[in-house]
Amino acid sequence: MLVFVTVLLSGDPIASYLGNDAADSAIITAEQEAAIRTHLGLDRPLPIQYLLFLRNVAMGDFGDSFIYQGRPAIDLLAERLPATARLAAAALLVAVLISLPGGIIAALNRNRPADTIVNAFSVLGDAMPNFWLGVMLILLFGVRLGWLPVSGTGSWHHLVLPALTLGTAMAALQTRLMRSGLIEALLQDYVRTARAKGLSTGAVESRSAFHQRPRWP
Repeated sequence: MLVFVTVLLSGDPIASYLGNDAADSAIITAEQEAAIRTHLGLDRPLPIQYLLFLRNVAMGDFGDSFIYQGRPAIDLLAERLPATARLAAAALLVAVLISLPGGIIAALNRNRPADTIVNAFSVLGDAMPNFWLGVMLILLFGVRLGWLPVSGTGSWHHLVLPALTLGTAMAALQTRLMRSGLIEALLQDYVRTARAKGLSTGAVESRSAFHQRPRWP
């Protein structure tokens, strides 16, 4: 629904299809415009257009691209899916590498300076817009230091900056979730029992971090 309505609100689809210059200069005739509307199904009532849109999407037909010479949109998506999957995996890896130790440190040092520092970085990472962080990383590591490429694809170097940009926001939320989950686990009855039986603090905390009930000797 959002995609369908957004296309309608963006202006006349025919103007987008032909380009504003062609529509303004009246290069095409009214008959040609009517033929294009019929070909695209834009001459039908909006409810019918929406139902046809849903039917086509359910069948994997996303229409043809206006920019790439009428190529099926699904083919363009398929071409870019591997790069998107690599970026998503890299961003998730960055988020895990940041949030896992950060959440554990914050939980094991609850209400201490380490917990405050981790929470501050978590809030900061959640508050920074991705587009701003991406630009700052490009200016620092790409332009000023020249360590990493600022565009393109092909090697892991190209993934570092976008993965950091996306992974930072993910890590902010995951850090808080890891912290709250571990604190809750440390407050369970079996943890207090383990401490009362003399189990070392390190053993209690490591087993509780993975939600494993300790096996008593």
